[in-house]
Amino acid sequence: MSTIKDIAKRTGLSTATVSRVLNQKGKYTQATADKIHQAVQDLDYKINTSARELVTQESNVVMVMVNHSATNFSTQIMQGILSVAQQNGLTIMVIYAGDDAASQQAALDTVSERPVRALLIISVPFTEVTLMQLHDTHIPYLFVSMAYPGTEIPFISSDDYQIGYQATEYLIEAGHTKIGLAGIDPTSYVGEQRQAGYLAALAEHELAMPDELIHTGDYSYATGQQAMTAYHQQADTPTAIVGGSDLVTVGLLNQAQVLGLTVPDDLTLISIDGTELTWMMHPNLTSVTQDFRAMGEKAMQELLDTDFHPNALTSTFIDFKIDARESTEKA
Repeated sequence: MSTIKDIAKRTGLSTATVSRVLNQKGKYTQATADKIHQAVQDLDYKINTSARELVTQESNVVMVMVNHSATNFSTQIMQGILSVAQQNGLTIMVIYAGDDAASQQAALDTVSERPVRALLIISVPFTEVTLMQLHDTHIPYLFVSMAYPGTEIPFISSDDYQIGYQATEYLIEAGHTKIGLAGIDPTSYVGEQRQAGYLAALAEHELAMPDELIHTGDYSYATGQQAMTAYHQQADTPTAIVGGSDLVTVGLLNQAQVLGLTVPDDLTLISIDGTELTWMMHPNLTSVTQDFRAMGEKAMQELLDTDFHPNALTSTFIDFKIDARESTEKA
């Protein structure tokens, strides 16, 4: 039996375009429609009329796209999404994608082929190409834990600039003048904003900003270990470090202990995220704590409040806080 993917391959068009024409949704040219309908005849494709009906507001399925990279906060977001979805009779389906265009496009192709009422995207930084494809699906969507300020792209997230700024300010107020930033990816929006906030806090207090204070990475445990080793080998080491994620900060902590450093006496650490990892470690980690469950709840509620109308969806920053624990508090 032929599928939408077969038609897309035969016509050289995207599955999103084929879906729009077959479901008579969105904009497309008559030439495009003729090309697709000819392929339908050639391949003897049978349109699933019941599925077509479900692509409208009668569908009760919300698809959630999750970043397949290792994170320890997406579960909390999912808990928030599920709590609101279950209260309102909605079904949640999960699909995975990465930071690359190929996996994102494959995921969107899968979404386009199913009766989906809306799409929530958890911490997947879309490329420009896949953002265009996402728009072409005409499915209501929200990015979660991923912000796009200054654009029409709707999101529910923390303010990553303020996260970087306030984490650094907290350490400055504690008396530190040599503060590192470890494990962030400055090529991503999240990393770029956290680094910008960090640099702004240093500049505001006229503190030095040498390049060796920043060690970039992919927010992983290994990145934290590598950064700590690099800091230890420097002639002028920082007295405090902002870890780009909880995983990074655990890597920093464990490697510091391997190197014979005591936290917080020799080194102060503050982590970004504030998941259960922060209080499972010894010493406990001070953290910029994001309310991930609230992000999931707010995302689902936004869809419901706007009756899943894509043009009515708005963006929201969710409040965060700093939880002081043992990694910054000397006895």
